[in-house]
Amino acid sequence: MLSQICKYNFVSHYGLVPFQDLPSLLNSADLHILFQKTDVIDTVMPSKLLGMMASQKPSIVTGNLHSEVAKVYKESKAGYYFDGTSLNDIINTIKDLKENIQLRKRLGNNAKNYVLKNYSQEKVLSDFANQLEDI
Repeated sequence: MLSQICKYNFVSHYGLVPFQDLPSLLNSADLHILFQKTDVIDTVMPSKLLGMMASQKPSIVTGNLHSEVAKVYKESKAGYYFDGTSLNDIINTIKDLKENIQLRKRLGNNAKNYVLKNYSQEKVLSDFANQLEDI
């Protein structure tokens, strides 16, 4: 698959990068694409997705349509979530996003705002403190 992607001059693929370089790398993208296993229904938000969303860039993610990540993408309007069998839909969406900078900006803004609203340090700590007070 990588050999097929490498022929496009608008696609970059990176291996592991040092943690301190990750924000810069995520911010340099126009679009993030993440393929997840469709037979797994996660119960938590994978941290890589929050980093992608916080970069204020849209994402295309594949995986199980009943997963927590799918719910977050539907709620946040931060990008697109597909099952693993939607290859033509994914390709068409990439083409649309490549041509439509305003759509990319809107989805990216939605992504960043969702992370700030729901996963910022203040929000997480405030929720934790409230739960402790309830105990």
